[in-house]
Amino acid sequence: MNWLDLTDNVLKHSTNTFGERVVYWPAEAPSFEIQGIFDAAYISVDPSSGVTIQSTTPRLGVRLSAFQNEPAEGDRVEIRGQVYEVSEYQPDGQGGALLILHRCSHA
Repeated sequence: MNWLDLTDNVLKHSTNTFGERVVYWPAEAPSFEIQGIFDAAYISVDPSSGVTIQSTTPRLGVRLSAFQNEPAEGDRVEIRGQVYEVSEYQPDGQGGALLILHRCSHA
């Protein structure tokens, strides 16, 4: 097994254990279900300054192997009955990604 297979296996177990089913709508393709780990609010650390930043911006952690094409800004996702738009796509280089979300006022 190579490194990316190993990390994908860890991500698979993590999303199956801590994640939930969501509906993903790519801008140019039909919707599909994926498993993701949703955070309504999170804390991160700015790597350049070490300053802790708290955000109320929701995010979704996903496995990239669940997608036929990479997620993109403008795609939408339904989580717990609420529709969000992907405002930023942050791949981690290890087979996963964070999708920074913006709550949509309408579907």
